[in-house]
Amino acid sequence: RGVTHLQRHVTQVALNERGDIDHLQLDGGETLAADFFVDCSGFASLMIGKALQTPFIGFGVNLFNDAAVAMPTPLAGPLESQTVSTALRHGWAWKIPLTQRQGNGYVYSSAHCSADQAETELRSHLGLLDADIPARHLKMRVGRMSKVWNRNCVAIGLSQGFIEPLEATALLFVQVTASMLVEVLEKGDLGAAAQEQFNAAMHKRFDNTRDYIVAHYKTNSRTDTDYWR
Repeated sequence: RGVTHLQRHVTQVALNERGDIDHLQLDGGETLAADFFVDCSGFASLMIGKALQTPFIGFGVNLFNDAAVAMPTPLAGPLESQTVSTALRHGWAWKIPLTQRQGNGYVYSSAHCSADQAETELRSHLGLLDADIPARHLKMRVGRMSKVWNRNCVAIGLSQGFIEPLEATALLFVQVTASMLVEVLEKGDLGAAAQEQFNAAMHKRFDNTRDYIVAHYKTNSRTDTDYWR
């Protein structure tokens, strides 16, 4: 269908005199020029964030969790059919049955506990305080870009924003944004009005999803730590 797939690393994003993205500098000295770009570079936000300097709107005042520690364990017993989320002292733990392993992790607020404290609490929760199982620590940037579509670039996935994974909404945002972009491209109008309408729809979806996640915390009955209070 006229699509060429190049496996390359982007080393630099070059702008033209108007401030739009002109081309990508790739490893090996290649360049890739285009009229329109889709930024799927994850939290790095190489195009929409670093190159175009699109402001980021953080949700930290609404959603405190900004870090996670993950620790997979071997499967034990029959494969369960659901993910379990459990409230811990400074956030919540996930338990996800996968085909080859049990996914475990703790999403927490770094303002309320350290990474070491979070890992110790997760190990205790799993009954693995003395087990020699490595843990992986992650930082999360929770919020959204002030413009998901800025100039000649649309961000899809983590480059556009992220809401903590309590309801696993990240894949939904990928699918919805991709579908919306297809509709715009099929109409053939990439003007200012189309861009404004696109951004307004995405911002409403992000903000509504944020409020939906906030409701989980607002309606909780736990008061044993500063985090929950």
